[in-house]
Amino acid sequence: MNGKKIVLLVLMFFFVSQAVATINENSPRKFGIGVDGGAQKLIADISIKDAPVAPTFGVYGIFHLSPKFTLQLRTGYGQLKAQPWGFLSTTKMIPLELSGQYRIAKSGRWAPFVSFGANVFSFTQTNNPSNPGRYFDGSVFGGLGTNLTITPQYSLLLTASYHFLTTNQFDLWERSFPDAYVSARAGITYYFQRKATLEKKPYELIPGEVIATREQAAPTPSSTKTEDDVYLRVIELKSNVDQLKSMLEKKNSELEELRVMIKLKEDKIASLEQQIAQLKSTTSSPSRLSVGKKQGVTSSQFKKIYNRALNKFYARNYAAAIEDFSALLTANPNHRLAGNCQYWIGESYFGMKQYQKAIAAFEKVLSFRRTYKKDDALLMLGICYLRLGQNKQAGKMFEKLLSEYSDSEYVAKARRLLKKTRTGTIS
Repeated sequence: MNGKKIVLLVLMFFFVSQAVATINENSPRKFGIGVDGGAQKLIADISIKDAPVAPTFGVYGIFHLSPKFTLQLRTGYGQLKAQPWGFLSTTKMIPLELSGQYRIAKSGRWAPFVSFGANVFSFTQTNNPSNPGRYFDGSVFGGLGTNLTITPQYSLLLTASYHFLTTNQFDLWERSFPDAYVSARAGITYYFQRKATLEKKPYELIPGEVIATREQAAPTPSSTKTEDDVYLRVIELKSNVDQLKSMLEKKNSELEELRVMIKLKEDKIASLEQQIAQLKSTTSSPSRLSVGKKQGVTSSQFKKIYNRALNKFYARNYAAAIEDFSALLTANPNHRLAGNCQYWIGESYFGMKQYQKAIAAFEKVLSFRRTYKKDDALLMLGICYLRLGQNKQAGKMFEKLLSEYSDSEYVAKARRLLKKTRTGTIS
């Protein structure tokens, strides 16, 4: 009897010390209550067939001290039956039981554990004249079990345990071998969740911290947060940080490329502005003056002034471009690029939105025999008429382009614009 008490005290000390050692501020503490039922069978000096299976049921409270350690306090009603020599005796027990459960693994919703504990109980025996009253006894036990998470608030508890009794009088056969019994129970547990865990407080972002997405922050279906869950969560966050770093490096690289492109554009603009300034400074050059005096120009001079005029056009200095192209026409109206000069005069007027003058210039292009700008001029004539709201006249220009220059690069565009003039989609 004293030896059993010593074993009981040692086991209780072990579990209490383990509970204290595993509690920390981050441990998910959760309290639950449940009901269970099952069967138990006496193990004693009598044969197994002389110990019928007896019922047991009860209520219990359960408290998770840490992700791995749980305390359970249980009370209820149970029976142990002995039937030696055909004479049935029933022990009716009202136990008070305290046990500790240590989780050994976790696989999905299953969480197996080992359990150790002790109980005290009040009991009476029927058909036992030697024990007519109510007595108290106790046992120490060990066993296995598992917890199956059904929902965040409900779980199924399955346990099997072996109890060492402190006496050997339950089988009506007192010998040196102490009595014992085995118990198997199934219970349903309901967990009380604190309001703080259901309604999360507003979170203030710390500089450098990454906020998880809604999917990543969703609670898991398990009833308790385990160390494995925390470890996996840390791995996810590290992966997110690495991904964000990679994205940041990519964006920085793209930003650097944009900076280089902007610098190149700025250099190009500066170069064009310098060319424009040089062109403006050469408006009174001898070649320009010789053209102004209606004198002929050499082929090389013509090309030089022609390119200068084109640069002015592309720099949107339309008035100066018109002046140079007109001077070239005056100086050498029979040059092979004379028709081109006339065309660019029309383009310059178009750029200045002087559509009537542009129409007059483009019509003159059609009178040149040596030019490859006639289909260009017809297309621009149609566009000018469209800008003036003269859709019918514009359609004639597009039709003429399609009939006379069927192999022109502007055929597709002319057809598209002609269709719009006929449907009235262009005002």
